[in-house]
Parts: sequence; C-alpha cells; structure tokens
Amino acid sequence: MKFNSLISKLILSTLVLLFHFTAIAETLKPIELKNQFDEATPLTKETKWVLFSKDKALSDVINKQLETMKLTDIAAAKGYYVADISKMPSLVTSMFALPKMKKYPFKVMLDRDGVETKSWPQKEGHVTLMKLNELNITETLYLKSEDEIKKALTDLTTAPAPAT
Repeated sequence: MKFNSLISKLILSTLVLLFHFTAIAETLKPIELKNQFDEATPLTKETKWVLFSKDKALSDVINKQLETMKLTDIAAAKGYYVADISKMPSLVTSMFALPKMKKYPFKVMLDRDGVETKSWPQKEGHVTLMKLNELNITETLYLKSEDEIKKALTDLTTAPAPAT
C-alpha cells in the first residue's frame, strides 16, 4: 500500500511541475494597439520587453520615471509601455486622460477595451514587466514600488543590446 501511495504522490508532483513550467512558457500574440496619438503600434517578435500597467497610481510612477529619464523612444530600447485604460470612463479618457498623455515625450500603447491584454500576466496593485524572446515570455516580474520600477526601467534602457 505504501508503495502505491508513494508512486501516486510522485506522479502527481511530476504533473504539477510540468503544469507549472508549461504555464511559465507563455507566448504573447503579435498585436497592434493605438497609442495616445491614435497611431497603430505593433507588438512584434523583435520586442524584448513590455511594461504593463492597469493601475493608475503606478502608471503615474512609470510616467514620472520615463520623463525623469528623458526616455522619448521606448521602442528604440526594444520595449513597450502598455496601459490598460478599459476601466476609465470614455468621457474621462477623451476629455482629460488623452490630452494629458499627448504631452508625454514618449508613447504609451493603450488597451482601451481590455481585450488584448486580458490574458497577460498581472497581479493586483503591481506593474507587470515581461521580458521576451520572439514574444515568448522568458521572465515575468511584478513591480510595486517606485524604486523597483525605476531600477527595472534603468536596467532595461541602459543594458547593452543582446547579440542577434
């Protein structure tokens, strides 16, 4: 009896591990979102990282950090900043948020209905940083503090480009 129980536990543990590693090896689909200037912006296999936020307060931290860093072309660093603004009322978006975003010196990809980013890794009250290799997620980090966001952006934008 003990042998069968041990075998059952071993098989179950193996299946749990396989499921865990399969879930980690997620792939983002190529999408195209409009930025704050209503320009279509594609997420392609050349993209190396995506910073994703659904949280207004943390988006403000990202915006402040990008402005402080004077990072005007995030795509040149092979990255994208994506904000899910689907919870924002359309009147607020058109009258207040978009005019404010248009003053940013960088572009923000906007998921206005929440559909494109719905399946992306996310954790309540955190910014998601996904590191990619041909749209395969190689690492997912959940950032909450201003220091974590600052360090991540600094590391991503000052690191030497990987050899191709």
